[in-house]
Amino acid sequence: MKNLLEKFRNYEEKLNKSDKTIKVYVKEVNYFLDKYNLNSIESLKIMEEKDFWSNWLEDMTNEYQPNTIVKKKTALSVFSDFLIFQDIISVNKVKQLQNVKNDNKKIEVYSDDEVERIFNYMENKIKENNFKRKIDKDVYFMNMVAIKLLYKNALRVCEAVSIEMNDFNLDKSNKFYIHGKGGHGNITRFNSFSKDMIEQINKCLEIRSNIRIKEGNEQYFFISPISKSKITEDSLRKFLRNILKELEIEYSSPCHDFRHTRATELISKGKEVKSVSLFLGHANVKTTERYYIHQDEEMMEELSEV
Repeated sequence: MKNLLEKFRNYEEKLNKSDKTIKVYVKEVNYFLDKYNLNSIESLKIMEEKDFWSNWLEDMTNEYQPNTIVKKKTALSVFSDFLIFQDIISVNKVKQLQNVKNDNKKIEVYSDDEVERIFNYMENKIKENNFKRKIDKDVYFMNMVAIKLLYKNALRVCEAVSIEMNDFNLDKSNKFYIHGKGGHGNITRFNSFSKDMIEQINKCLEIRSNIRIKEGNEQYFFISPISKSKITEDSLRKFLRNILKELEIEYSSPCHDFRHTRATELISKGKEVKSVSLFLGHANVKTTERYYIHQDEEMMEELSEV
């Protein structure tokens, strides 16, 4: 993809764009390609799909301020025009995205009951074992463990699917490393998982050992037994959306709402803002303070009902 980015750079230079603008465009496009694992010309075809961009906008809305999203959107729209010029895609779907309003969006969280129902549903599904094929059960199990780690450790979706084999230290401790991705900076932190998760982590390793993993995916922990490559962000969201529909649970952003929920739980238990900020991998403590404001608003609502 380096050759493609170089062609993109040259294309923009011929349009008399400034060096500063081109540098920003290339940086944003490079982050985008890396985040969504678009590492071949064929993989770029997904940029023609409306659902892909809906999910992209959902990701961005949960992580960035509206002004930042507009900048990213502009860069990707320009890149899409370039891909059309290169006959790689046929339509610029970015231009069809609506702008994000600059308002203080309420933080959405799951209730304690909803969290319990979600995890009970997944566990019971595995116990009932009504899968048509063993491979279907293995796929379900991998996704379930990814969702559990995502919730308990307040991971971003991109962080959950990008956990690598070397990030775990099962022999000496129950800790694993989490690497901040792209716009989240190079923040590397380590979190721990509970003892009851160790058995399920080991089960994933067993499933993984029987997969002939595609080249370029060997380092990732969560591998789909069907695609034989790392579990994607979209597939993990789809997995959780299906469960939420079955349970008739409303959501804003299925996976990211778990991150909000975990953060709010920690705050309600009296954890300090700096500790929660480190746990979440926030580059700026001010981002974490949103959860404290949310918790105060929730408390005021409860008091007003007394």
